[in-house]
Amino acid sequence: MRKRLWKQMILLGISGMMILGTSGCGDSSKAADSGQVTEQGTSEVPDESPAPVSPEDTEGTEQAEPSSGPSDSDAGMDSSRSVSRKEGDEDLVGDIKELGDGQFTVVAAITEELDEGVLMIASPGPDGDDSDFDHVTVIYDEDTDIYIRTIYGNGERYEDADASAEDLSKDSMVLVWGSYGDDGTTLHADQIQIEKFVR
Repeated sequence: MRKRLWKQMILLGISGMMILGTSGCGDSSKAADSGQVTEQGTSEVPDESPAPVSPEDTEGTEQAEPSSGPSDSDAGMDSSRSVSRKEGDEDLVGDIKELGDGQFTVVAAITEELDEGVLMIASPGPDGDDSDFDHVTVIYDEDTDIYIRTIYGNGERYEDADASAEDLSKDSMVLVWGSYGDDGTTLHADQIQIEKFVR
């Protein structure tokens, strides 16, 4: 009788342990995916950030230099051209008097530097007597860089925009860079800046 009771107690104990074992188990694959559950019931997500790299680890490998693209805002410009434009020391300043095919005539202004950085420009103006001023024929082609410089206020800021020969017009003020012919009255233009003033 005692042996029988002892066997039944052992069987009950084993079956109880099996019941407790199965009821306490969950889906172990889900637990592994979602992280471990702490005592407070919050989930700790495994840290997937890259390990810090020491200088010794990068020896012998090429590293990309940070790109510093062209910034036209430093010069007050808004231009889509990637080439650098000349500034100052222009070969001709004046107003367009006549337009032709691939060329135009400029009434050259007289420039005089009053103070450092301050220029006085004298020109006859529209419909004025230009007999005392030089006339220069400007020749351009498809390689000539033509652009409009819009100047705001009293020169506080300006913006550059690409242009074409169609934007050249009579009485427009232009600054021209290039090389003069042997006659001294013909200028082969590399760069033409059309001035536009906005108050």
